[in-house]
Amino acid sequence: MAALQSDYNHSDWQAIRRLIVDRAEANGLVTAMQQWNAAGVGRLRASLVYSHGFGRGLDVGTVRLAGDARVVPDYRIYVFRPARRDIVAAATGVRGSSYKNADWMVTRLGNFIVYHSPYQVVGADRRYLGQLESQRGIFMRKFHVRLPPLAAVYLYPTVSLMRSLTHSGCGGQDEIGCTDPFAKPPTIQTTIQAIFHEAIHVYQLSLVPPGFTQHGQPMVYVAPRFIAEGMAVALQNPEVDPHFSDYCSSLDWVPLNDCARDAILRVNPMKILSDKRFFAVNPGDAYSLGGSFVTYLIESRGYRTFGRFYYVLAHQPTDKVRDYEVATHTVYHTSIETLLARWRGWLCRSGC
Repeated sequence: MAALQSDYNHSDWQAIRRLIVDRAEANGLVTAMQQWNAAGVGRLRASLVYSHGFGRGLDVGTVRLAGDARVVPDYRIYVFRPARRDIVAAATGVRGSSYKNADWMVTRLGNFIVYHSPYQVVGADRRYLGQLESQRGIFMRKFHVRLPPLAAVYLYPTVSLMRSLTHSGCGGQDEIGCTDPFAKPPTIQTTIQAIFHEAIHVYQLSLVPPGFTQHGQPMVYVAPRFIAEGMAVALQNPEVDPHFSDYCSSLDWVPLNDCARDAILRVNPMKILSDKRFFAVNPGDAYSLGGSFVTYLIESRGYRTFGRFYYVLAHQPTDKVRDYEVATHTVYHTSIETLLARWRGWLCRSGC
C-alpha cells in the first residue's frame, strides 16, 4: 500500500497502472485518483485495514484510501500477491443474482440489520456502523421524534455491484445510494460514502403526517426533493450537524456552502422547487443548493421548527410554489420567495 500512496503523492499514474494486473481496475483507480487530485487532495494515505489468505500465494484485503479525517474514506477490495507486491484484481466477496438472494455476511446492530461483503466492516472501517447507531439517536433527540425500530442496510463494496444486484434499480449515473423508507423494514441500498445520507431518508418519515387510505389505496405524504434531498445532504454525518456535511467533498474537506455559493451563480433556486425542475439541472448544483437552504433554516430557527416546516410542506398535495407558500407562511410567517432571498443573503454575505 506504500507504493499506492507514494505514487499518488507524486502523481505517477503510470506507476499505479503497473501495480495492478487488471487493466480495467487500474484505469478505474487512476481515474478516481486524478479526480481527487483535481479536487485538491494533495496527500493520500493508503492502508491495508484487513487481509486474509486467498489461496495459491494470494491474499484478499481491504484498502483504505483517506485524505481529510472529516470525510468518509474510499475503500477498495483487492486480490493481491504479497510476494510480488502487486494487485491482481478487484473483488467483492458477494455473489448472487439479486440483493435478495446474494450470499451476504450479516451484522445485526441495535436498530439495523447490515448486509455486507465479508471484506467490509472489518478492521478500521467497522466504526461506521457504530456511528450509524449514534446518528439515529442524535436525530431522535434533535427532532424529538420516534423512529422505526429496525432498518435493513445493504452495504455494497462497489456501485457496479449495487447496480447489478438491484437490476439497475439503484446505482445509476452519479448515484451511490437509494432508500425505500416505505418498505417493511425500511431498506437502504448504499456504499459506505452515502450511508449517513441514505439513513436520513428513513428518518424523514417521522416528520410527515401518517398515511391514509383513498379509494382503497394506501397514500403517503412526501416532501419535495429540494427539501427532502436538501435535508439529507445537510445532515449526512454522524452528528446530524449541517456544518459537518461532506456532500461535495472528495477525500478532502470542502464546506457545503462553498459549493452552494458556486451553484447559485448557475441555478436560480426558485426554479428548482418542483421535483421535475430539481432533476432537470446538474445534480451537484441542485443537491448543494437544497442542502445549504436546509442548513440556513436549521441554523436560523432550529431543528424542531424545521421539522414542523417539513411536516406542513409534506402535507401539501403537490410540489408547486403555492404548496411551499402554505408551509412557509404557516411556520416562518413569510413567503418562500422572501425566505429564499434571506437565505441567499446569508449564503453570500462574504460574496457569491
